[in-house]
Amino acid sequence: MRAQEDKNVVYNKRQCSASYKRALNWYIGRRPRTAFSGAQIEVLESVFRVNPYPGIDVREELACKLELDEDRIQIWFQNRRAKLKRSHRESRFLLVKKVFTALQDPAEP
Repeated sequence: MRAQEDKNVVYNKRQCSASYKRALNWYIGRRPRTAFSGAQIEVLESVFRVNPYPGIDVREELACKLELDEDRIQIWFQNRRAKLKRSHRESRFLLVKKVFTALQDPAEP
């Protein structure tokens, strides 16, 4: 009986180890996440306010000044445009919700 329990424990450890390795394989080949400093974000935000779609020349210049890879700059702008789009969508939803509730309850101003 004890031998069978030992085999089960070993089997379970192998199974857990295999699933853990499978989970780690997802990270193989991925580069580490870029942590932008406050100063870098400030510069990127200021450029974004002027032009949310900077060309390659602007991105390369930013990359040199901020000491980042150009592809990281490009991804930052893509993510920032997505964030802006999402915030616009959420604000429109809240506006529609406010109007809808006002129509349902006309007693409130």
